[in-house]
Amino acid sequence: MLRIYCTNARSERARQGRGYSVVGRPTRRTPVSIIGVSQKRPTIGLGVVGLLAVFLTSCASGHYRSSAESQQPRHLQLAKSISVATLHFPAGIYSLTSEDNRGYYYAAPRPIVQHTAAGSVFRKGGIYVNKRDSRKLRGYVYWGGALTHIGNFPRARHEFR
Repeated sequence: MLRIYCTNARSERARQGRGYSVVGRPTRRTPVSIIGVSQKRPTIGLGVVGLLAVFLTSCASGHYRSSAESQQPRHLQLAKSISVATLHFPAGIYSLTSEDNRGYYYAAPRPIVQHTAAGSVFRKGGIYVNKRDSRKLRGYVYWGGALTHIGNFPRARHEFR
């Protein structure tokens, strides 16, 4: 039971005016029982966690297909490493892993390195190639469980194999 201490009659009348029913006659510094007040904490945190789970699964699902039957070249070779902001994409041979309606995803041969104040962080990622124009390259990394496109690499020297 929730207990509130009344100090005078004015505060008692104010509580009654707000829709609370006071049981018993309060005296100075005596506990007053209030009917109709819930003692449970709001479950906002549970709702936020639920929405976050739905959001993350909706971002990371569905529209990617395996590239087993694709006519696209299986490998992309970068001649030099590429940097965008604090992310560094290594030079080497990237392997075709999947595709969506707009392009192809090539996985990096080594993790993408992100330099932070606390040190280096290694991320899974690679290079995205546009279907309409294979010269349009972009980086991608998995950040917080979702695939995120990073930067544009129009001048990157590359070759399909």
